Amino acid sequence: MDQEKREFNEKFMELLYSIRKFHMLSHKNVSPLQDTSRGQGRILAMLRLKSKITAKDLSYILGIRQQSLNETLQKLEKEGYIVRTPIP
Repeated sequence: MDQEKREFNEKFMELLYSIRKFHMLSHKNVSPLQDTSRGQGRILAMLRLKSKITAKDLSYILGIRQQSLNETLQKLEKEGYIVRTPIP
């Protein structure tokens, strides 16, 4: 039984690797900002859906630590992709 589980796990991990490799190759020529499944692109995609949202709510929705989100938002703001305004 343990041998069967081990073989199943190995095949499953090979499948996951193949899926990830396919995903990466299919996004090879795409800007990181256009890849809505990762990093900055994911944040920009969410902001496109809901432009007025707090960083706290955005971090909760995306499942990102608020500190990591703030660092990424600072980069996006510095590059001119977003404008952040404080809530009065």
